[in-house]
Amino acid sequence: MKSGEECPTCGEIYADDHGMKVHHKLTHGESLAKETLACEQCGEEFSEFQSRIERGKGVYCSKECKYSQGQIKTECDWCGESVTKNKNRAERYSNHYCSKSCYQKHYTERVSETSEHPSYQGGPETVECDNCSKELELYCHRFTDHNFCSIECRTELFQGETHPDFEHGGSRYYGSDWASYRIDALLEWEGRCASCGLTEPTHIRTYGKSLDIHHEPPVEEFDDIETAHEEAELQPVCVKCHSKVENREVA
Repeated sequence: MKSGEECPTCGEIYADDHGMKVHHKLTHGESLAKETLACEQCGEEFSEFQSRIERGKGVYCSKECKYSQGQIKTECDWCGESVTKNKNRAERYSNHYCSKSCYQKHYTERVSETSEHPSYQGGPETVECDNCSKELELYCHRFTDHNFCSIECRTELFQGETHPDFEHGGSRYYGSDWASYRIDALLEWEGRCASCGLTEPTHIRTYGKSLDIHHEPPVEEFDDIETAHEEAELQPVCVKCHSKVENREVA
């Protein structure tokens, strides 16, 4: 008697289980690698590979049955149509919609300018331009320490000593050769902050600008800017480290 795996349909013997199953599928048109199971959601019978069953599959006959588990029906808060939602999401959110269109209509046409809107913080308020005193209407989320009616008014007010970043008697001209000094400093420190090691690309992504260049000793201790560039040690520093060196606070 031959040893091996016997085909349950024709009785032919094969060396291994795999070869017998391939034969059965190709010759008799039926796969023996699958088992017949009942869907836990709808009860329909379906076939699944044994390897998938061993990995915890073979519970539902389709994606629809799989994802319908734990779902409940509710009504769209805008049009009233029936909508199916995951139970956890239905309990987490107070409003439900059948489409993106209904969501947008709810938060624009119906309640956009009333206290019913979840983000409503009051209508526009009248404030004065800090430069020309012209009245303008702004929503509360647009309020700042300084409010202006135009870019021209902001520019006119924030000049010289009135500018928030004014230091050391105004803006300083670093000379026509400053770009080359700056590049040399970045190359010497391999494009990193001399204090914390933050790289130039990361600094640009974080602060929106390149690393600062700090003079050690400070520029104020030299008679002119060119002498400062030549004799001081130029160090690339990030915004935070630069503020610590010069005792300034940065948000």
